[in-house]
Amino acid sequence: MGITCASLIFLWVEDEVNYDAVFPNKEQVYYLPTNQQYNGEWRTFTSTPGPLAEALKKEVPGIINATRYRDEERLFKQGDKSLYKKGSYVDSDFLDIFSLEFIQGDANTALEDTDAIILTNETASQLFGAGNNAVGRTIELDNKYSYTVTGVVVDFPKNVTVNFDWLASFDAYAKDKDYLNAWGNNSVDTYIQLDQKVDAAVVNTAVKKFLQTKVEDSDTYAFMHSMLDWRLRDNFEGGVQVGGRIVYVNLFSVIAWIILIIACINFMNLSTARSAKRANEVGVRKVLGAGRKRLIFQFVAESLVISTIATLVSVLLIFLVLPQFNIIIEKQLVMGLANPLHWLVLLGITVFCGVFAGCYPAFYLSSFLPVTVLKGISSNQKGSVFIRKGLVVTQFAASIILIICTIVVYKQVQHVKNRQLGYNKSNLVTMHVRGDMVKNYTAIKQDMKATGFISNVGLNSYNTLSIGNNGSGATWSGMADENSEMLISFRYINSDFLSTAGMEIIDGRNFKENQDIDSVNFIITESFAKLIDPVSAVGKSIYFGEDRYNVVGVVKDFLYGDNVW
Repeated sequence: MGITCASLIFLWVEDEVNYDAVFPNKEQVYYLPTNQQYNGEWRTFTSTPGPLAEALKKEVPGIINATRYRDEERLFKQGDKSLYKKGSYVDSDFLDIFSLEFIQGDANTALEDTDAIILTNETASQLFGAGNNAVGRTIELDNKYSYTVTGVVVDFPKNVTVNFDWLASFDAYAKDKDYLNAWGNNSVDTYIQLDQKVDAAVVNTAVKKFLQTKVEDSDTYAFMHSMLDWRLRDNFEGGVQVGGRIVYVNLFSVIAWIILIIACINFMNLSTARSAKRANEVGVRKVLGAGRKRLIFQFVAESLVISTIATLVSVLLIFLVLPQFNIIIEKQLVMGLANPLHWLVLLGITVFCGVFAGCYPAFYLSSFLPVTVLKGISSNQKGSVFIRKGLVVTQFAASIILIICTIVVYKQVQHVKNRQLGYNKSNLVTMHVRGDMVKNYTAIKQDMKATGFISNVGLNSYNTLSIGNNGSGATWSGMADENSEMLISFRYINSDFLSTAGMEIIDGRNFKENQDIDSVNFIITESFAKLIDPVSAVGKSIYFGEDRYNVVGVVKDFLYGDNVW
């Protein structure tokens, strides 16, 4: 079981460390987050201004490709087939940055037109049938827009950070969206590729200074985040990279080795415990001329045979439990026995366990004196007894530490499951709003409640647990420091949302059913209300530039993102 558990962990670790390994240019590809300062604290955001990609490519030496990127989900319709697919609006440089392999179509012209669309092989097969030529065919998006398929590309594996079902020209997305041309609006992702000959640190210095040349008195700066770190080192605190999933990769790797060592120690203890049964064998063989080296070799060889059998049994067990393991970790891991590296790892585990577990019993058993053994005198030695006790203590200590860590993790999970969120998560279901669902909300709400299974329905512009939109520049009367920049997260809801989610109004009122009445009104959280007025913020005004908004209600703090607000 020890080899089985360790092998499953190593499969997970391999998948994590090989994220984005499919991209040949991974060492030259960077994502550009931004650091922004609010109340003296640096915070890192994923979005950048729309014009940044093109400007960097033109003005910063060493950047050979740059693209804007925007994730969206769209309804695809082709004939009688309709399906929702997630994809991205990108610039043509995206194709070179991520080295897309075209099955059909020409990469050089695939995104020339704003009505052009590139499909993955899986999506093209679902829409047009496997093996059929999709280039030149027309599909409809959201029952509004007509797009022509200009390319079909090879599907990415699951363990990549950037994945998609389709790609369309970013210019099609940017149409009628003037804010995407503003340097002060951060709403798109930016990726760049460097020339292999340039120094990444030099380019990064230029990138950090770039936004200050475009936005006067700006505290915001972009910086380069390497593809090599996207998966494992994507956490930032105070604007500084502080790690990420690499912590779990290292932790579980250590746990895997601890499990193997515990299994080996258990084998050592069992072997030495049954030494009395093999003592006569050792004595007879030594009398017949067997040397100690030959006996050591024999016992280590026996241990290797047992380790080999254990490894083969573990491979069988892994095949049996891997589907359930994938469900738990939400991955699609495979044994991959066609991969020579996997056989080398299994061989390494086998040799390690065989030699490590067999070395002490081999030296211990081969040290018996034949005269003493054959006379039936106890061969136990003080040193060997001390070592065996030490092994037992080590084994139990490691086991106890793992058990304690498991209990702590379990308690943390229970805390997360049972803590107060500020809303009622029981039977709360979230679904995406698509097409004309908002326009037909009243009818949809009535039909859903008429089923008898749904008690209430509400609208929210973001998932309840997500951060929502971010904005700054808010001021109000009596503000401690009107020059301070405070980041405020906000979202749009209708009058049914708070009651549907089970959120509590602790001051003031909810929005009216007629949304036009509250078009310039806010409902704010308890923490925000205390900043405005410790007694009551209802009736107070919040200003964003010249725009004035009135506080009509205060909702009890609820948890979202990583904080409670």
